[in-house]
Amino acid sequence: MSVVLPPDPPVPALTPMPPWPPAPALPTGLPWRPDQTVGTGVPIWRTAFDDPHQAVALWYEFRAAHPSTGWWPLLVSETFWETVEFESTSPPGTGDTTGAEWLQERLNGGDSPLLSQLTRGDRPPSGVVDAAEVLLAFAEECTEIVLVPAAVGWLVPETLNWEGAVNHDFGGHEHTLVLRRWAGYFGAELFGQTLDEVVLRVDHPPTGAAAELAAFEAVAYCEDAVFQGSDTLDRLIPMIESPVWRFWWD
Repeated sequence: MSVVLPPDPPVPALTPMPPWPPAPALPTGLPWRPDQTVGTGVPIWRTAFDDPHQAVALWYEFRAAHPSTGWWPLLVSETFWETVEFESTSPPGTGDTTGAEWLQERLNGGDSPLLSQLTRGDRPPSGVVDAAEVLLAFAEECTEIVLVPAAVGWLVPETLNWEGAVNHDFGGHEHTLVLRRWAGYFGAELFGQTLDEVVLRVDHPPTGAAAELAAFEAVAYCEDAVFQGSDTLDRLIPMIESPVWRFWWD
């Protein structure tokens, strides 16, 4: 089996950060407080919430305002904070490796390449997924909304040095490489994170042959999506064709 991934889409020029953007305008009624992550010292704003409907609505509100505020919203679980306790090894957005190169190496490299371990099977029909319902279900597992200073959402894992790929040897920089690529191709945007999960809202998910190729990328990014989840590549494809992607590392 051989898979060749297309190169990354062009990346727009980004405004350097820091300096950090001005404090955001925060809606009343929630206990907002300024803070900073332990590992990178990045300033953030955070608040606990009880109503997941309100949390999802606030994510969309802050996301819409992001181009003018520079603060990216993120729903997180209580355990999320355990994964941002480490110093970053490089400034966000640096490095020469592309997402395509990193994913390709994950698929083909090593003594036992991922491609050689994948099994195929019948491809289930793609169902209609209610994105609002799936995002709400995730919000019910979360405890806080965090506002992160980031020029784009895909920089957040690297900005915070999120180490949530449990038992796998990569961190915030590699997450950012993949999310940058998927933002360009599929309009994937970071919605939330936990101790060991990433949830993406996807504006234009791929279908057909493009979804199959994207499924290979998903396996390279999160092999547990198959080996601890769908069992076969083909059973993963319906998620790739849906407007919400959820990855979990065991």
